[in-house]
Amino acid sequence: MVLIKRLLNIFHLPLSFSAGFSLLEVVFAMTILAIALGSILGIQTGSLRATAHAKHLQIITLLAQSKMNETKLELKRSFEEMPLKKEGNFAPLYPQYRWEREMKALNFSPLTQVISQYFQSQEGGTQDIQLINEVFKYFSETIREIKITIYWKKQTYSIATYWVKLNHEMQSL
Repeated sequence: MVLIKRLLNIFHLPLSFSAGFSLLEVVFAMTILAIALGSILGIQTGSLRATAHAKHLQIITLLAQSKMNETKLELKRSFEEMPLKKEGNFAPLYPQYRWEREMKALNFSPLTQVISQYFQSQEGGTQDIQLINEVFKYFSETIREIKITIYWKKQTYSIATYWVKLNHEMQSL
Protein backbone atom coordinates (compact mmCIF):
# COMPACT_ATOMS: atom_id res chain seq x y z
CA MET A 1 0.00 0.00 0.00
CA VAL A 2 2.92 2.30 0.70
CA LEU A 3 4.14 1.78 -2.84
CA ILE A 4 0.77 2.83 -4.26
CA LYS A 5 0.72 6.00 -2.14
CA ARG A 6 4.20 6.90 -3.34
CA LEU A 7 3.18 6.39 -6.98
CA LEU A 8 0.08 8.51 -6.48
CA ASN A 9 2.21 11.27 -4.95
CA ILE A 10 4.70 11.12 -7.82
CA PHE A 11 1.94 11.58 -10.42
CA HIS A 12 0.00 14.03 -8.20
CA LEU A 13 -3.15 11.91 -8.22
CA PRO A 14 -5.69 12.08 -5.41
CA LEU A 15 -6.09 8.98 -3.25
CA SER A 16 -9.71 8.43 -4.44
CA PHE A 17 -8.46 7.12 -7.81
CA SER A 18 -6.65 4.28 -6.09
CA ALA A 19 -9.85 2.86 -4.57
CA GLY A 20 -10.58 0.61 -7.67
CA PHE A 21 -13.27 0.41 -10.33
CA SER A 22 -16.84 1.52 -9.97
CA LEU A 23 -19.68 -0.98 -10.25
CA LEU A 24 -20.73 0.49 -13.60
CA GLU A 25 -17.25 -0.05 -15.06
CA VAL A 26 -17.17 -3.65 -13.86
CA VAL A 27 -20.64 -4.38 -15.32
CA PHE A 28 -19.67 -2.77 -18.62
CA ALA A 29 -16.42 -4.79 -18.81
CA MET A 30 -18.28 -8.03 -17.98
CA THR A 31 -20.85 -7.29 -20.71
CA ILE A 32 -18.12 -6.81 -23.31
CA LEU A 33 -16.43 -10.01 -22.13
CA ALA A 34 -19.71 -11.98 -22.32
CA ILE A 35 -20.44 -10.72 -25.85
CA ALA A 36 -16.92 -11.59 -27.00
CA LEU A 37 -17.02 -15.09 -25.47
CA GLY A 38 -20.50 -15.73 -26.88
CA SER A 39 -19.32 -14.77 -30.34
CA ILE A 40 -16.25 -16.98 -30.09
CA LEU A 41 -18.34 -19.94 -28.92
CA GLY A 42 -20.84 -19.37 -31.75
CA ILE A 43 -18.07 -19.33 -34.33
CA GLN A 44 -16.52 -22.49 -32.86
CA THR A 45 -19.87 -24.31 -32.87
CA GLY A 46 -20.49 -23.34 -36.48
CA SER A 47 -17.03 -24.54 -37.40
CA LEU A 48 -17.62 -27.92 -35.74
CA ARG A 49 -20.96 -28.31 -37.56
CA ALA A 50 -19.38 -27.44 -40.91
CA THR A 51 -16.58 -29.94 -40.30
CA ALA A 52 -19.06 -32.73 -39.46
CA HIS A 53 -21.15 -31.91 -42.55
CA ALA A 54 -18.04 -31.93 -44.76
CA LYS A 55 -17.08 -35.32 -43.31
CA HIS A 56 -20.50 -36.76 -44.18
CA LEU A 57 -20.35 -35.29 -47.70
CA GLN A 58 -16.96 -36.88 -48.21
CA ILE A 59 -18.27 -40.25 -47.02
CA ILE A 60 -21.34 -39.94 -49.26
CA THR A 61 -19.17 -39.07 -52.27
CA LEU A 62 -16.86 -42.03 -51.69
CA LEU A 63 -19.78 -44.42 -51.16
CA ALA A 64 -21.49 -43.21 -54.36
CA GLN A 65 -18.26 -43.60 -56.34
CA SER A 66 -17.84 -47.08 -54.89
CA LYS A 67 -21.37 -48.07 -55.98
CA MET A 68 -20.74 -46.62 -59.43
CA ASN A 69 -17.56 -48.69 -59.73
CA GLU A 70 -19.46 -51.83 -58.69
CA THR A 71 -22.05 -51.00 -61.34
CA LYS A 72 -19.29 -50.63 -63.92
CA LEU A 73 -18.10 -54.14 -63.10
CA GLU A 74 -21.66 -55.47 -63.39
CA LEU A 75 -22.08 -53.77 -66.77
CA LYS A 76 -19.45 -56.04 -68.27
CA ARG A 77 -22.50 -58.19 -68.91
CA SER A 78 -25.37 -56.87 -71.00
CA PHE A 79 -27.93 -54.24 -70.02
CA GLU A 80 -30.66 -56.86 -70.08
CA GLU A 81 -29.00 -58.94 -67.34
CA MET A 82 -28.89 -56.05 -64.87
CA PRO A 83 -31.92 -55.27 -62.70
CA LEU A 84 -33.52 -51.91 -63.44
CA LYS A 85 -33.63 -51.06 -59.74
CA LYS A 86 -31.48 -52.26 -56.87
CA GLU A 87 -31.04 -51.02 -53.30
CA GLY A 88 -29.23 -51.76 -50.08
CA ASN A 89 -27.13 -50.26 -47.30
CA PHE A 90 -23.45 -50.00 -46.53
CA ALA A 91 -23.45 -52.21 -43.42
CA PRO A 92 -21.37 -53.06 -41.44
CA LEU A 93 -19.13 -49.98 -41.91
CA TYR A 94 -21.78 -47.35 -42.62
CA PRO A 95 -25.20 -48.75 -41.65
CA GLN A 96 -26.75 -45.28 -41.40
CA TYR A 97 -26.31 -44.76 -45.17
CA ARG A 98 -28.61 -46.43 -47.70
CA TRP A 99 -28.23 -46.57 -51.49
CA GLU A 100 -30.44 -47.07 -54.51
CA ARG A 101 -29.40 -47.69 -58.11
CA GLU A 102 -31.75 -47.07 -61.00
CA MET A 103 -31.05 -47.86 -64.64
CA LYS A 104 -33.27 -46.65 -67.44
CA ALA A 105 -33.22 -46.45 -71.20
CA LEU A 106 -33.39 -43.03 -72.77
CA ASN A 107 -36.64 -42.11 -74.47
CA PHE A 108 -36.04 -40.51 -77.86
CA SER A 109 -39.64 -40.76 -79.13
CA PRO A 110 -40.52 -37.04 -78.66
CA LEU A 111 -37.39 -36.05 -80.58
CA THR A 112 -38.10 -38.66 -83.24
CA GLN A 113 -41.62 -37.30 -83.73
CA VAL A 114 -40.42 -33.72 -84.16
CA ILE A 115 -37.75 -34.70 -86.68
CA SER A 116 -40.19 -36.99 -88.55
CA GLN A 117 -42.68 -34.14 -88.89
CA TYR A 118 -39.97 -31.97 -90.36
CA PHE A 119 -38.88 -34.57 -92.92
CA GLN A 120 -42.47 -35.39 -93.88
CA SER A 121 -42.78 -31.86 -95.19
CA GLN A 122 -39.66 -32.33 -97.36
CA GLU A 123 -39.50 -34.13 -100.72
CA GLY A 124 -38.25 -37.70 -100.43
CA GLY A 125 -38.44 -37.47 -96.66
CA THR A 126 -39.86 -40.94 -96.05
CA GLN A 127 -36.49 -42.63 -96.52
CA ASP A 128 -34.89 -40.07 -94.18
CA ILE A 129 -37.59 -40.73 -91.59
CA GLN A 130 -36.89 -44.45 -91.70
CA LEU A 131 -33.16 -43.82 -91.21
CA ILE A 132 -33.78 -41.43 -88.31
CA ASN A 133 -36.09 -43.93 -86.61
CA GLU A 134 -33.41 -46.61 -86.88
CA VAL A 135 -30.72 -44.30 -85.49
CA PHE A 136 -32.84 -43.34 -82.47
CA LYS A 137 -33.84 -46.98 -81.94
CA TYR A 138 -30.11 -47.81 -81.90
CA PHE A 139 -29.49 -45.04 -79.34
CA SER A 140 -32.32 -46.37 -77.15
CA GLU A 141 -30.83 -49.85 -77.21
CA THR A 142 -27.25 -48.82 -76.52
CA ILE A 143 -27.45 -45.92 -74.03
CA ARG A 144 -28.55 -46.20 -70.41
CA GLU A 145 -28.76 -43.67 -67.63
CA ILE A 146 -27.44 -45.00 -64.33
CA LYS A 147 -28.43 -43.05 -61.23
CA ILE A 148 -27.00 -43.77 -57.77
CA THR A 149 -28.83 -42.19 -54.84
CA ILE A 150 -27.43 -42.14 -51.31
CA TYR A 151 -29.81 -41.59 -48.37
CA TRP A 152 -28.56 -40.31 -45.05
CA LYS A 153 -30.98 -39.25 -42.31
CA LYS A 154 -33.54 -37.13 -44.20
CA GLN A 155 -31.13 -36.03 -46.91
CA THR A 156 -30.74 -37.40 -50.41
CA TYR A 157 -27.69 -37.18 -52.68
CA SER A 158 -27.61 -38.45 -56.28
CA ILE A 159 -25.09 -38.90 -59.06
CA ALA A 160 -25.87 -40.01 -62.58
CA THR A 161 -23.92 -41.11 -65.60
CA TYR A 162 -24.63 -42.50 -69.04
CA TRP A 163 -23.30 -45.86 -70.24
CA VAL A 164 -22.94 -46.73 -73.90
CA LYS A 165 -22.76 -50.31 -75.14
CA LEU A 166 -20.12 -49.96 -77.85
CA ASN A 167 -20.20 -53.51 -79.15
CA HIS A 168 -23.86 -53.31 -80.20
CA GLU A 169 -24.30 -53.47 -83.97
CA MET A 170 -26.81 -51.35 -85.80
CA GLN A 171 -29.29 -53.23 -87.93
CA SER A 172 -28.88 -52.43 -91.60
CA LEU A 173 -31.78 -50.91 -93.47
